[in-house]
Amino acid sequence: MEVGQKVYLKPTIYNRGGKEQEYEIKSIGRKLIHVWQDKRESSVIKFDKDTLIQRSNYSPDWQIYFSLQEIEDEKEFNFLHSQLESAFRYGSKDKFTLDQLRQIKRIIDYIKPIKYPTEETVSVDTCICPYCGHEFDGKRAINSDLDKRLIDCSKCGKEMEVYPSVEYMCVSIDGGEEVE
Repeated sequence: MEVGQKVYLKPTIYNRGGKEQEYEIKSIGRKLIHVWQDKRESSVIKFDKDTLIQRSNYSPDWQIYFSLQEIEDEKEFNFLHSQLESAFRYGSKDKFTLDQLRQIKRIIDYIKPIKYPTEETVSVDTCICPYCGHEFDGKRAINSDLDKRLIDCSKCGKEMEVYPSVEYMCVSIDGGEEVE
């Protein structure tokens, strides 16, 4: 986060009729971030630096995002979540076979949230970058060369070690330091 950086504001439920807008960070203080749209004091909006919640005497009208992709991802997440919720509401017993429910249960049981960067990842059939979490084909990454140890992530470009076996274990070289 730096002065001059573009940010995107999305209206909250309290901001009826508001639309997503591009702003710019005007200043960053100890506690507040000031953003503006057209360099007039009247258009400055303040956000708490730690929580990223708009500072206001009333309910916050805006949420701050650092990319449009974050907003799109949130929209997709909410849509998919809603679809899944509705699929399991009343009368859902007739919608799924036992095999489908077992598959869904396996997916739910498999979910283990990982915070990236992390020191290492372990996966069957794929590599998972310990820096950014990008999943890719491990066999292709090492070009089927079981002696190959260093590869680059195709997403973040960071170098990692890979230890192919029945599983692919990717280990960060620098201990999982922050990626900018």
